[in-house]
Amino acid sequence: MPNRFYPRNAVDQGAITQTRQKAAQIVQTLAASVNAASDLMYRDLLPRDFTQNGATDLGYLTNPAALVANTWLNNVFPDAVTKTTQAFAILGIALRNTAGSATPPRLDAVEIMVASKLVVYAPLSEIQAPAAGTTPQEGYWFEPVWVPPQTQLTINLLSGTGQTISTEQFVFIGVVGEKEGDLTNSQASPQSS
Repeated sequence: MPNRFYPRNAVDQGAITQTRQKAAQIVQTLAASVNAASDLMYRDLLPRDFTQNGATDLGYLTNPAALVANTWLNNVFPDAVTKTTQAFAILGIALRNTAGSATPPRLDAVEIMVASKLVVYAPLSEIQAPAAGTTPQEGYWFEPVWVPPQTQLTINLLSGTGQTISTEQFVFIGVVGEKEGDLTNSQASPQSS
């Protein structure tokens, strides 16, 4: 059964901090299954972790193809595979308005599948999106999604209205545990096991 979904304002911020710290420990344990524990570090999940090609340095992800009304756009990031030296914990999603846009985000739902198993169905349409014309992010939290090394992630998007390519902006919130030499973010936080 898919994980439960919580709007940001329904979750205690202290609980989010504790979950993030626990997630960091667990992803390090997952990554340690293929790495020496002394070589591990953790960092925040980045948009480029879903693309594997380093092309997403905007600070957010976008829909890579047009969204057809009431139709799932499946496997939007086909290269989203954890490396042999890393593991993820996905804790939530943040939606953004496109800069200068007069309309709020139009994503109605997101599905996250790990190794072809549905683990999150997030009905974003039930949650109030950021106000039109603003760029702040609004976060939505779910139970942590654990992604062990060398595992395929499948992200599916749904919009009730048709959207052109790259109009929806979002970020997955989470942590990555990986081998120290494999870090892609110079601001990673070292942690001892």
